[in-house]
Amino acid sequence: GEGEKEGEGKEGGESEREEEEQSTGENDTAAPKAKPGKKKAAKEKDVTPKGRTVKVNLTAEVTTLDLPPSSAPSTQASADKLRRLQERDEEKAANEAARNNLEAHVFETKDAMYSDKVVAVTTEQQREEVLSALREAADWMEEEGWAAETQVYKTKLRELKRVSRGIFRRVGEAVLRPKAVAILQEGLRMSRDFVARMRNLSDELQIFTEVEINKLESLANETEEWLADKEDLQATALPHEDPALLSHEVEEQSKRLDREVLYLLNKLRTHPPPKRPPPNTTNATNNKTKAENATTVEDDTVTMETEEPEGEEEPEILELPEAEPATEASERATAEATREQVTASDSVSHGDEQERQEL
Repeated sequence: GEGEKEGEGKEGGESEREEEEQSTGENDTAAPKAKPGKKKAAKEKDVTPKGRTVKVNLTAEVTTLDLPPSSAPSTQASADKLRRLQERDEEKAANEAARNNLEAHVFETKDAMYSDKVVAVTTEQQREEVLSALREAADWMEEEGWAAETQVYKTKLRELKRVSRGIFRRVGEAVLRPKAVAILQEGLRMSRDFVARMRNLSDELQIFTEVEINKLESLANETEEWLADKEDLQATALPHEDPALLSHEVEEQSKRLDREVLYLLNKLRTHPPPKRPPPNTTNATNNKTKAENATTVEDDTVTMETEEPEGEEEPEILELPEAEPATEASERATAEATREQVTASDSVSHGDEQERQEL
């Protein structure tokens, strides 16, 4: 019995496999075969998962890693420390600058003592005095001057400048004084020319008072006398001595003179121009009328009419020469006189205007 059951089971299994193969064959013949690429893409598309947003509440803890806020005393102490550091830096910079200034003055002045400009206004003794002071300062800086205070450097520099001040002033005056004197002399020349022009103005164009003119003239005279005296003193002074005529004194005299001249020029500039008188035609008209009355004749001949007494002969008729040439000559003379008067009037007006422009 068991053998029969096993045989039936095998037959049943074989029949089931045959049915599945038949059904599979029918399906293959009924539907077309799909390409392998498309099939693979379809599989991948089906496999790709869809994105999904998930919101989760998070908790965070804040930890401060910066310095904690300082107190008022601590802040004040820090500010004081910064201020002390700043002051120390400034003092160090000032000390270095003072030392450099002293060192530069020593070397520059030592070189200048051998220049031609200094030699021309000094003696050998004066130059040696300055050079000795410079050598002493240089030795001091090399031995113990590198650690000196700022005020010590400044004091040393003032002493060295005091020793050489007179020499360098003479060198500067030798250059500046001739220029200042030339400017002052030119101002004096212009002032005297201005005074002469003001005095030559006619009464109609005169706008300056006698006091103003005299003031400028007296100032020019005083300045010229002062300059002459100073130049005489300077001529007698030796080159290595202090100058008697200084450039700043000459410049001050020039400023005084310029102020007075500028005052008068401003007055001339702001003063309204004088009105021109109308041309004088009255005299010309009267002269022409008189000439016409004197030469006018009613006829070519003049008849003298008198009462004829009874029993007397008729008076003779006096024939005068033709009056027309005389009339034409008179008219020409009158016209010429009028023309001359008008021309003279125009020339006077033009002369006044030209004189004002020149001034």
